[in-house]
Amino acid sequence: MTLPWQRMSFLLSALITSTMLGLIVGASFLWADPQRAWDNFLGGTLWVLLVSAGTGLARCFYERIQRNAWRRGIIVGLQMALFPMTLFLVSMAVTSAGAAELVRSASGELVLHRPDIFALAPICYGVALTLGLVLGPSFALTSPFGVWR
Repeated sequence: MTLPWQRMSFLLSALITSTMLGLIVGASFLWADPQRAWDNFLGGTLWVLLVSAGTGLARCFYERIQRNAWRRGIIVGLQMALFPMTLFLVSMAVTSAGAAELVRSASGELVLHRPDIFALAPICYGVALTLGLVLGPSFALTSPFGVWR
């Protein structure tokens, strides 16, 4: 039997990590050239997805989710995927709010330098939703813990 604070510790660690990644990525839009900032955004997004998958797996193992407990697996998968992505996007938007919207690149053309969160959010949430819906049932399918009879 796990206590509520023990269950929340995995989600809390994912939220803190995602927030820190969002702050770093958002700050890169302030000080880095546009190519480097967008590379940092892609890397940060992938790291948030990796953190979500890893902490979701650890949480399922720690809570001893039973094999074929699909509903619980999907709930854990979606919790561990959507909340960290939300904090990543919000912290990135808040940090990068002071960046110039358009800057001139080395070749002289104008490029978008500040991320448009409203354009990025559906893509990021779609990827996070897919991750949660794929990993949630797979957590329950591959659980080493048998079904209670």
